[in-house]
Amino acid sequence: MFSKAQITETKKLHQKKYRKEYGQFIVEGLKGVQEAIDANAKIVSIFATQAVRHEIKISKDLVIETITETEGQKMTNTETFPGVMAIISIPTDQKFSHGPIVCLDRVSDPGNMGTIIRTADWFGIKNILISEDSVDPYNPKVVRSSMGSIFHTSIIETENLIEALRELKKNKYNIVSLAMEGKDISKIKVENNTVYVFGSESHGVREEILELGDSYSILGHGDAESLNVAVSVGITLNQVFGK
Repeated sequence: MFSKAQITETKKLHQKKYRKEYGQFIVEGLKGVQEAIDANAKIVSIFATQAVRHEIKISKDLVIETITETEGQKMTNTETFPGVMAIISIPTDQKFSHGPIVCLDRVSDPGNMGTIIRTADWFGIKNILISEDSVDPYNPKVVRSSMGSIFHTSIIETENLIEALRELKKNKYNIVSLAMEGKDISKIKVENNTVYVFGSESHGVREEILELGDSYSILGHGDAESLNVAVSVGITLNQVFGK
């Protein structure tokens, strides 16, 4: 049986300050936990109910602790505990591999960020650059929405996105921003050394970033004021990499 102290310590990881302090985050659900295992993520511990634990495929050096539904419900922030939870160490050695980068400027919605990570992974993009004022990529809602893709990508959180992009530009990267006003996205050239920058619906991409490269726009014909940022990422990546 889990102690009250163990439950309290685990619940703290739903808060950003404790994730940063402990260097750990939570992943819940069979798919997410299995993806973490298969990707050789640094797993601190795995808890599962008796009904679910037999469905998890683990290597012999991993141990699954059995918990009750009641204990699991006390540690989750979802309406219903999905039967399994893992605590994972936040990677400290993330580096960009060769290839394009998806960059998020002030994206604050965790569901959007998780969907973007999943979409980038679908199109084979393994590099994600996140601004200092975006949502924490290890927020449980981000992790859940990524459907395991968070374990397939290198996620770099920068303390100064504008400076980071300037440095990438010095290293021969093209900066391509999606904006309300810009050239048709069908005109984007497919090049590996490109950073694709997306901003939130509320603020868009900052002017200082737009000035670093070319701006492109997704043309629409209806009355909607803007597109959801995750949808914008999907349309753009399909246009560029879906051929």
